[in-house]
Amino acid sequence: MPYDGHRYRPREAAALIAKQWQNVDERHKGLATMLGESQCFVGATHPNVGDDGELDSVDLGLLQISISADKLDLFRDKLWTDSLEPEVYEPVAATNVGWARAMYDQPGPLGGRRLWGPWVAYTTGWATHPEWWVWRHARNSAGDLEPVGPWLPTGRFIHASIVGWANWHLLIAGTKSQNGALASAYNAQVRWKVDGELGLSAGKVAWLSHPPRPAEPPADGVGPRPKPNNGR
Repeated sequence: MPYDGHRYRPREAAALIAKQWQNVDERHKGLATMLGESQCFVGATHPNVGDDGELDSVDLGLLQISISADKLDLFRDKLWTDSLEPEVYEPVAATNVGWARAMYDQPGPLGGRRLWGPWVAYTTGWATHPEWWVWRHARNSAGDLEPVGPWLPTGRFIHASIVGWANWHLLIAGTKSQNGALASAYNAQVRWKVDGELGLSAGKVAWLSHPPRPAEPPADGVGPRPKPNNGR
């Protein structure tokens, strides 16, 4: 995954999500998904190559909108840019998130919509996985994943989403005081079942501490893994 262009802070990316989603849970899912898909780089890309070795499509930008290879010239500049100039990347970022909302609302099996079904970061469970550490899995000679260790940091996407939204309220939208923003982060911490200590640091909501790296391999040999879902 090449990462390029401007990188939004989580609280800045939250401002883009806030224009498209109003529900608190969906906002947290959206920011966590964006972090998992692109790490909030406007210039993130991911090529998808078919079995024949030819380029089928490319995933573009903040929410990795997939565009078929034959339509790249039409849509790439609307959804992706490696420019560091705000007047260039800001409208591209807004368009990318707007397209994502349209995809979310497309007809599908989840209450008549697709919801988060198009995004692998969400449907694999990693976007909202609450753990801080994961026991490494690697592919063996047969191509199957097996647990081999060691303990590694997870993506910590929902963790960043929790403080990102609190700091959006505090520093960007101005809708909450420090205590109010911290309270909203506490509520989200409970909702998403994330361990750790939240607090204020340098005027921002932050994780002050979190569970240390486990000292021993997981008792079951596998360790906690995210639960795949259908996009709901």
